[in-house]
Amino acid sequence: MLCPKCGQEYEGPQCPRCDGPVVLVNNSDYLKRKKAYEERLKNRGKEELEEDKKEEKKEFDLMEVVDGLFSEENKMSKLKRKARGLVKKLRKSKRKSTKDTKSSNKNNENNEEGPLKSVSIRKAKKFKYNIRRIAFLVAALVCLVLIIVGIYKLVTRKNYELFFSYNDKIYNVTDLESSYVCDESDAVFAVDGKTFYQAENLDIEGSIKQEMASNDGDYLAFVSYLEDGNYEIIVNTSKGTVKLATNKNSKELVALRDSGVLIYTETEELNDEGGTGSKSLNVVFFDGLEYQTINLSEDISKYYVYTAQNLVVAVDNDGNLFEYNYKTKKKTSLEGNVTNLLGMSSDNYNYYSYSADLVNEWDKANSFVYAIGYVYYLYDIKDAKSTVLTKSSDSSMEFIYDEANNYIYALNTNTVYSAKLDGDTVSSLEELDNIKTARNVVYNYSTKELYFIDGDSNLVRVKKGEEKELESNVYDGSLSLVSNDSKAICYIVDNSIYYRKSSTAAAVKIYTGDNLTTNIGMVKYKNKLYFYASSELLCTCSTKGGSLSEVGKIARFWLGTKLK
Repeated sequence: MLCPKCGQEYEGPQCPRCDGPVVLVNNSDYLKRKKAYEERLKNRGKEELEEDKKEEKKEFDLMEVVDGLFSEENKMSKLKRKARGLVKKLRKSKRKSTKDTKSSNKNNENNEEGPLKSVSIRKAKKFKYNIRRIAFLVAALVCLVLIIVGIYKLVTRKNYELFFSYNDKIYNVTDLESSYVCDESDAVFAVDGKTFYQAENLDIEGSIKQEMASNDGDYLAFVSYLEDGNYEIIVNTSKGTVKLATNKNSKELVALRDSGVLIYTETEELNDEGGTGSKSLNVVFFDGLEYQTINLSEDISKYYVYTAQNLVVAVDNDGNLFEYNYKTKKKTSLEGNVTNLLGMSSDNYNYYSYSADLVNEWDKANSFVYAIGYVYYLYDIKDAKSTVLTKSSDSSMEFIYDEANNYIYALNTNTVYSAKLDGDTVSSLEELDNIKTARNVVYNYSTKELYFIDGDSNLVRVKKGEEKELESNVYDGSLSLVSNDSKAICYIVDNSIYYRKSSTAAAVKIYTGDNLTTNIGMVKYKNKLYFYASSELLCTCSTKGGSLSEVGKIARFWLGTKLK
């Protein structure tokens, strides 16, 4: 042993050189300590291994995250390899640091000199700095991956490919080069008018009057007019072809679902001059080649389908309002003596109109408006509760419900009204402004803003009941929302088309022409704007109005999906 006084190595209870302190050793205690020390050395490797496993369990497994992000995106393999490399580097550095730290601790236990201790501290600080850098790089890369994958999936999901219709042919222009898809006569569209299925080798008897595909193309339905004067519905399924409802009554396909549900109407043909009688509303359930037809009404007046709710809302000509859940096959009577029914617009969420599309595919479409006499009610499907909106003799009333700010807006032939909603009570409607006869009104649900052109041709924005004029001399009927853009609007002023990306942004003039009076609509796609400059002349430019070019004479363009 070493003498603590002079450093001389010696054996025995006392240093013979300096007569240092006497060390008394209990032999049994010494043997116990020696045995315990040897056991610790033996188990140290196992303990370190177990400790590393515990730490790995506690950590967020970045490698799994990277693998999960790229599991279906083969085109991003380079980013995947880079991300995995960074994660491996982080783990290797962590293991090396653990060994260095433990080695430094051991040296410090056997040597109390300051320099070794300070070196250990510097190494630890440097390691922590490197770990922070590597962790930051990994986190940044993961964020980049999330953004790229998000954009990739956003662009490739439903309704995110650009199609043109030209000379009765459909072209995909998603990439820089346009590619022929199919003849328009071979395309069977879903109810949204954007998703389509290329139908090939169809052998349908008679003249096709209407056709429809389900959203995923599992079912194709056709209305055919036969040589004997009958109408017939033909449905193509994966199991084969089904024919039904063959009679003299004309047919209209309303909705076709991938779950095997078809909703259609039949109208009685009274004579060859086009006279019609009553209209029936029917639901068909398919199970392979077998089917069941349920008649909802023999004399229907108005009806709407809310697909997210699996619901048909309808009123017959006797004023009976009812809803039918085609998932549970349950019909519920709601009211009697109903004189009007307004569905939620499929273009403007919480906008209730007498001219709304018959089928609404909004996920949150869960209410509608009906009238009994001159009193209008808002009906909440989920709560099965009605709220009185107002009293009016105008049969063309329309309503907008700003549920975030508890406001109700009402439109009649030439006036815009607003009212505050307090619980189940709507305050008296107050006149906001006059509007022109075109009733050019749009509602942006994402920003909770109402836009309209007033009687003096001013573009007006209303939010939380407050008006603000944005532009003057706006052509009535030219105002519309920009498709595929959550905040933008477009309109015409003095033969120029303007794009405004939000109510607070400056208007951008993107095109000037001759006698521009109609704005058919605008689509934003890959940071470019597509719009009609005149009848069938499609143009494109940047969102700042630059790089203007004419695409050509295009009958129709849309963002959609071709089903395979």
